[in-house]
Amino acid sequence: MRLKAQLVARHQQDKVSPPNGQVNNTYLCRCFWQVGNVSGTWPEMELTSGDIPASMRRRLTSLGRRAITMLYAVLASLDNKDIAWVVSSRHGDTDRMANLLTGLSQKELLSPTDFSMSVHNAIMGMFSIATGNTQMQTSLSGGALSFETGLLEALALQKDKNSTVGYIYYDAPLPSHYNSIYKNNESEICTIIILKSDKGQADFKEKSRAFKINFIRDSAAFFEGQAGGAFSFLNFIQSNENSFSLHVPGGAIHVEQI
Repeated sequence: MRLKAQLVARHQQDKVSPPNGQVNNTYLCRCFWQVGNVSGTWPEMELTSGDIPASMRRRLTSLGRRAITMLYAVLASLDNKDIAWVVSSRHGDTDRMANLLTGLSQKELLSPTDFSMSVHNAIMGMFSIATGNTQMQTSLSGGALSFETGLLEALALQKDKNSTVGYIYYDAPLPSHYNSIYKNNESEICTIIILKSDKGQADFKEKSRAFKINFIRDSAAFFEGQAGGAFSFLNFIQSNENSFSLHVPGGAIHVEQI
């Protein structure tokens, strides 16, 4: 899937480029995460989560239930609940994938539920139906850079729509019998980021600090992708550091505390 970021880059080239290739500011409105059994929010807030409908819960794996529970909690904290979403995951719902591949190897009939729910947009699709959200959704996977490419897509979409955009990234370790191909020792993770264009919104009035996010283009930059961008991003949000960059081919996503 072609990233909307490419459209923004072309749009910027048609105009006089700002210094260092920097686009207009986007601001981090909220950030929620759960890594293993550890959860947190920025800014700190009490989360109220609605119950997952029983018809939906039966069709979800543990990863899906975790993502949907967090989505309900985030939605309850927003004034505008009908927003566009970007979804990214490197491996998707690994339990579904393992069930399907195991069934194929044993020449069994595939589970219709596992098959229909194995695609990357399945979890968000169920959530949007349950909540009546008619805004656009974009689902993608970018290998080791799945978190970074998803955040870049969300950033570009926010600039394109000039409205609130939600970004959810989730992933889980592959089953142990895949260790000979790819060994992933990282914890199961689900994180949600809400992006806005105005730091003066009511969301920021009680915050002691805020974060602005920009994509800095640098076509000459050399980059060798590494996994773990989501964990590095969350560590920065919880730290006292002033700035942080996630490097991607063609530039970097720069986050600055203000």
